[in-house]
Amino acid sequence: GVLIPFIGAPNVLYVDAATYFLAFVLVLVFVPRRKPLAALVEHEHGVLAGVRFVIRDKLLAPLAATVVGFGFLGAGMSAGLPFYAFAEFDGDARIAGLFYAALGAGALVGSLAAVILVRRFSPLRLAGFGALAFVVPVWVLPFLPPWPVVFVALFVATFFTPLINGPIMAVLTARTPDALRAKVITAVISINTLAAPLGFLLAGQVLEHWGIGPLFTMVVAGMTWVVVVFAAIVLRHRDADLVAEPAV
Repeated sequence: GVLIPFIGAPNVLYVDAATYFLAFVLVLVFVPRRKPLAALVEHEHGVLAGVRFVIRDKLLAPLAATVVGFGFLGAGMSAGLPFYAFAEFDGDARIAGLFYAALGAGALVGSLAAVILVRRFSPLRLAGFGALAFVVPVWVLPFLPPWPVVFVALFVATFFTPLINGPIMAVLTARTPDALRAKVITAVISINTLAAPLGFLLAGQVLEHWGIGPLFTMVVAGMTWVVVVFAAIVLRHRDADLVAEPAV
């Protein structure tokens, strides 16, 4: 968002592509090679093995469902932000850029805090707290406030996203057996990725027929419900549940 006014949107895409290449190089150089895992047992074969494992697991199944719901609603918010910037602030692209800069800056600062906090608190409780803290500032959006208020709200909200994402990945990693870990994580990420286009599609329909206010209200109300369910799930489990016997 910050770079768009200075180097233009097409050049930002090149920068974005370069970051993916850098990530590829870092993984190639620094991630150690592991020995091949033993062959999977019969019921663990197939592309959908990860999905089956998640569905049968008493912790991962509801956890994954709330993550997908959050991804669906997050897409709706992402669709609404540029519309709000253009419709309410005379089509100023810099305002839209600042909104997305707030999203990125908040997540970056939150990542630095998460590195310290994940070592001091239970991952499940940290994720539950982060989810509840995320949804509080975004409740300003339905009131269509001035852009500085939106900027601060987005920054504060996304500050807590690493406190949610990090512990969730830790839970997926610790609770899943080695032979299925890649498939389980891929399954959750893939389903969440598929939910996002549906969120954009529905958001477009809401914007066309009712406008930005109702969209933000629906998104924030939906996020609040998902966050409350998510917090209830993670806060009623103990750390011992992270390494419970795998579901079969």
